[in-house]
Amino acid sequence: MFAAGVEPVVEAPASRDGVGVNLRRRILLPLALALLFLLSAFAYSIYRTERAWIEESTGRELKTIQASLGNILKLRGDKLHMALDQLDRDPRLRPMLRTGDRGVLRDGYADLFAQLKREFGITHLYFIRPDRLTLLRLHQPERFGDRIDRYTLREAERTGHAFAGMELGPIGTLSLRAVMPVRDGSELLGYVELAEEVQDVVQDITRIFGSEGFVTIHKDVLSRPDWEEGMRMLGRQPDWDRFPHSVMTFATLAQVPPGLGRLLPEGQHPQVVPAAKLEQGDLVYQSGFVPLTDAGGRDVGDLVVLRDVTAAMAHTRQTVGSLVAAAAVVAALLFLLFYLILGRAKNALAMSRNRLIAETGNYARLQAQRIEELTTWVDERTRTDEQLRIAASAFESQEAMFVTTPDGVILRINQAFTTLTGYDGDEVIGQTPALLKSGKHDAGFYRQLWQALAADRCWQGEIWNRRKDGSLFPAWQTISAVVDGEGRISHYVSAFSDMTRHKQAEADIQQLAYYDQLTGLPNRRLLLERLGQALATSARDGRHGALLFIDLDHFKMLNDTRGHDVGDRLLVEVARWLQGCIHEGDTVARLGGDEFVVMLEGLSEDGRAAATQTEMIGERIRSTLDRECAFAAADGNAEVAGDHHCSASIGVDLFLGHRETTENLLKHADVAMYQAKAAGRNALHFFDPAMQARLEGRAALEADLRRALSLGQLELYYQVQVGPADSVLGAEVLLRWNHPLRGVVSPVDFIPLAEETGLIVPIGHWVLEMACHQLRKWQDDPATRDFVLAVNVSARQFRQPDFVDQVHAVLDHTGANPNRLKLELTESLVLDDIDSTIAKMNTLKSLGIGFSMDDFGTGYSSLSHLKRLPLDQVKIDRSFVRDIATDPGDAVIVRTIIAMADSLGLTVVAEGVENREQLDFLVEHACPVFQGYLFSRPVPLGEFQVMLNKSAGER
Repeated sequence: MFAAGVEPVVEAPASRDGVGVNLRRRILLPLALALLFLLSAFAYSIYRTERAWIEESTGRELKTIQASLGNILKLRGDKLHMALDQLDRDPRLRPMLRTGDRGVLRDGYADLFAQLKREFGITHLYFIRPDRLTLLRLHQPERFGDRIDRYTLREAERTGHAFAGMELGPIGTLSLRAVMPVRDGSELLGYVELAEEVQDVVQDITRIFGSEGFVTIHKDVLSRPDWEEGMRMLGRQPDWDRFPHSVMTFATLAQVPPGLGRLLPEGQHPQVVPAAKLEQGDLVYQSGFVPLTDAGGRDVGDLVVLRDVTAAMAHTRQTVGSLVAAAAVVAALLFLLFYLILGRAKNALAMSRNRLIAETGNYARLQAQRIEELTTWVDERTRTDEQLRIAASAFESQEAMFVTTPDGVILRINQAFTTLTGYDGDEVIGQTPALLKSGKHDAGFYRQLWQALAADRCWQGEIWNRRKDGSLFPAWQTISAVVDGEGRISHYVSAFSDMTRHKQAEADIQQLAYYDQLTGLPNRRLLLERLGQALATSARDGRHGALLFIDLDHFKMLNDTRGHDVGDRLLVEVARWLQGCIHEGDTVARLGGDEFVVMLEGLSEDGRAAATQTEMIGERIRSTLDRECAFAAADGNAEVAGDHHCSASIGVDLFLGHRETTENLLKHADVAMYQAKAAGRNALHFFDPAMQARLEGRAALEADLRRALSLGQLELYYQVQVGPADSVLGAEVLLRWNHPLRGVVSPVDFIPLAEETGLIVPIGHWVLEMACHQLRKWQDDPATRDFVLAVNVSARQFRQPDFVDQVHAVLDHTGANPNRLKLELTESLVLDDIDSTIAKMNTLKSLGIGFSMDDFGTGYSSLSHLKRLPLDQVKIDRSFVRDIATDPGDAVIVRTIIAMADSLGLTVVAEGVENREQLDFLVEHACPVFQGYLFSRPVPLGEFQVMLNKSAGER
């Protein structure tokens, strides 16, 4: 109500048009400028992100190309070494080099050169005199007499061994060369050099990676006159001044993109160098440079790689254009929306002003009504004091509690509320529970909460709240509605408690169950779950995936020598390196020990393409792990505890859908990994089903072999050794395995398996003991007492620390005459740790035991080693005896071995004598002892005894 005689003063509302124009000018103009700025920044950020991705992927590809170039050159260098080994084994080489007759060399090696071209891709074959003057270029017979001063030849001359490397020619061409010195004893007869052009390697690499390539050579390593003359010889136009610091010798593009010259680096750069983009017509290239280094370590040029990014750049422009257009439409709609909203706001302001004037008159009445309601509330409060005192004891509990009005205004809190949230009563009373909102729940969450309260008068559940200091915490909260006597809601009472410790316990349990505690990587359990999901995704999308099983090489040795703390540090580093090698969405897991698994998803639908993608990532992982690691001492001081060369063997298995189970996939990748280890470690191998079958067959054979000795399945066979006039001198014992189901198992199948598994040690001891028992029986018979029995000794058996004691114990136990026992050793066995071998042989020699070198001529024995060994006999390998009557080379080798053994005071046994022609040749050249099918196959002891009796009867 108003005072009598006084009219309320009401101001006239402002002009509608004035209010609207003022609002729009102050709000819409800055909004338009802000939207324009955001639109421009958004377009620029999208463009920069796409460009950065293209440049980063180009850099990774350059490093992969550099690694691939090195690997291919190494493989081709090994191929040249193999070709040189083939030449070195040719018996004609040294006599022809010694004579120095070019015609003889050309005629003698024309066919072999053609064979090397076919088998190895060799394009150059040189014969060079000891003074480094060319004797014959077989690929250019008309050129000779010039001096060769290449680094590879100088290294071969300096080291005395074959040496291979990349060389730069006078006209800028690169070739891979291998040079081998040829000696006859200590005399240097000359050199043999093989070479092939590197241009094909570059062309293959650029084709594999889908790039264009150019080979440029630095001018400071070339002679301009020689280079220009070479270009004219090749029918090319000399263009020495085309680029400032380099000349181009090879290109996969007919036309060089403009601007390439200014990007070519000046001088040496040991790492790959990414450069800018180039444009040629409608094409856009991202360029980069991979250094090319010759055998002497010089940076002689660059492999310039041009990666076609035309499609990527077009995609970038299209993406930016589409996003900008979409953003512009959104901005226009926002601008229009704000325009309309401001218009409505203008009208609402005018209406609110009028309504405020109208409601002022009701204020006094409303105040009187409020006083009356307050009086009623006081009366009701007085009646319920006793109930409130009873509830107060429950209210001050350990749980945080607060009471609100039906509208959600907080009336009261307890001390636990203050302790948990940090708010005291003055700060929250009169506020709403929105004060505690964390921002982690959306509007739908709170809508469901109020719906539950309306329907059930109660709600409880997990909720995130915010403390006064801004920190969030999870809580278990219960909200209950309080109703009055008429069934209306008068208050809400809420209680909640902190669930932080409970949540942390759940997280700890999750971490322990699914993650490796040392590296933080997923463990086997989580890997199998993700692999199952990946198989389902692969079946749905039709895309391949891959498992890479990674095992660190020589990790046990690191643990044993440096301690497990150093091993753990290496495992943590390996986990970090592996995560840096894969894409988002792929998985790295640790199965335990030094075993890791990488799971790749979303590969190509084509199996070959998926294999190529997997091989590239696998090679990236292998090269990343192939590094030297320095470990500081455990106490953290600056002293270095030691270095360790880290490398890994990787097995790969591809998968598509549910063709294989998760366990089979892991087993296949594990099998492939062991194949990589068998190939020499630090390698990557794909799973082959045939390989799995072989391994399963090998495992079954190994299990049978472990039982063969105890089950009496092993048996000794005897092959006679005869002297002049077919007189029996003794025999060699050979091991045979008679399996009840497999039949007679070939020694070729089970002897290498016994060597690998270590079973050869107990088997070899059994063979020695049985042979000595037989010697003891022969000693009682005048016809056999002088027989000598030869027993083969394996490398693993001979290297046992107590081997000498074992032989001594067997001789004492059986009573065999040691003078009638001969141990046969291979060349590789005696040459490995020769000093220790000689010491053992001398000790056994002092007992009277004889020694024979088996398969002589197939290894790498030298006279300096041979004369140091306490041998009694050498055995000519059957491979030389087989063609002795038809192959002049084999005949020369056999005659040489017989003459050499005679000069050293050794007897000779020829193995594999199968016909009279072979025997007549050997007798003619004074070979004293023979062994082979011509006289007898290896037979069981009973048949051998019958043969001896028959021979004695005939005499």
